[in-house]
Amino acid sequence: PAFIFLDLYEKVSLASKRRLIINENYRECTRVWQWFDERAVRWNNYPSIQNKQIDGAYANGEPACKIIIQRRNYLIQFSTMLQTNEDTHNKRPIMLTFVKLTPKTNSDRSTQVPPPPPPPTLSSVFSTSDTSDDRYRRRKSTGPIKTKKVEPMDTEQQQPQIDTTISVIESLA
Repeated sequence: PAFIFLDLYEKVSLASKRRLIINENYRECTRVWQWFDERAVRWNNYPSIQNKQIDGAYANGEPACKIIIQRRNYLIQFSTMLQTNEDTHNKRPIMLTFVKLTPKTNSDRSTQVPPPPPPPTLSSVFSTSDTSDDRYRRRKSTGPIKTKKVEPMDTEQQQPQIDTTISVIESLA
């Protein structure tokens, strides 16, 4: 029994350290929750209302959250990072991403925040055709690519921060 208690204490301590790192390093970022569509092989953003619900439950330390999207009931479980359809019991992975918003200035000197860009699909990432190279060249010539800051989750070994376009997947289990 003592070993189980120590193991549980260690897991809670590690989870707290990880949350602290995330909160410190991603203060200026917006948290965007996404679910994975196996058929389209891509990550999709939750609608803004449900994103706020999920993020609120996560921030309050709740183990799960119930949401409704288009009359379908879903259970979001943070320990497993899964979304479960309560009618069909179909499960899908979810993840938390951090989007750094850069305000743009309008002609009247007010600022507007652009919506977060859609995540890349796996088919475009793993494609070896010439069209993917053309898309990369066009994207490169149109302006800078938005980057997301990725932190290692191991709190024992601190490594230098890396800017990349990979989304952060967090699981505190």
